[in-house]
Amino acid sequence: MGRTYDRLVKVSGRSATSGQDIRRRWSAPLRPRNYRAAFNSLRVYAQPVDGLRRYALGQGQFPHDLSLRTPLGRVTVHLPHAHDMRTVNEVFCRGDYGRDAPAVVLDIGANIGVSALYFLTRRPDAVVHCVEPHPGNLAVLRANLAPFSDRVQIHPQAVAPTAGRAEFVADPVGRYSGLADFTPRESGEVIVVPTRAIDEVVSTVAGQCGRIELLKVDTEGSEPALLRAMGSESRAVIDSVVWEDEGHVRRERWTR
Repeated sequence: MGRTYDRLVKVSGRSATSGQDIRRRWSAPLRPRNYRAAFNSLRVYAQPVDGLRRYALGQGQFPHDLSLRTPLGRVTVHLPHAHDMRTVNEVFCRGDYGRDAPAVVLDIGANIGVSALYFLTRRPDAVVHCVEPHPGNLAVLRANLAPFSDRVQIHPQAVAPTAGRAEFVADPVGRYSGLADFTPRESGEVIVVPTRAIDEVVSTVAGQCGRIELLKVDTEGSEPALLRAMGSESRAVIDSVVWEDEGHVRRERWTR
């Protein structure tokens, strides 16, 4: 394995809250990567002025259907909330999940499908497995990825270190939802959802696809626990991992 696994699993488990999201927005002008994102948005958004206005100034009505330019042509993503505009910027413009074009992606914490849409439009043969438990997110996820239904599988469960059932904080926006053991309960309604063990999910996808070129994990706080729970057999079939850590994106190459 080409990685320092101990460093990977010892990251903090605290989740990003909407308050942190606001603070990052105000500090955005201090970050060079956001200037690059603004430049990239000119070619990503089909209507750049409107896209920048919605993201940078928080203007415009939502829900909103946003048109994006991709290597496979224009696609439309339905955004229920203004917060979802931030996700589009992070993924499509800022490149938080990299600029590669993996053929097989396991997307744990798929939300409304923005990251899955990004990977699906990098190459015409990309396959994405989306795992998402939030009922509201699932409906939008299915609608957003419907044009790619032949290359997408949606798994409507939460992922945990072990299988069973667990309390899940479903916040109204959907962006800040996660397992109650790792996410502040005051951020949303607590519901009970079925969980699949991380090793079981990896084994299922690898069994269908052979290997997983990219594992993406964004679960609002449980990322370290999930990575720590993975066995050696699961890690051996994954090429790279990208995960959220307190608003920052970490990447590791796991196989060479």
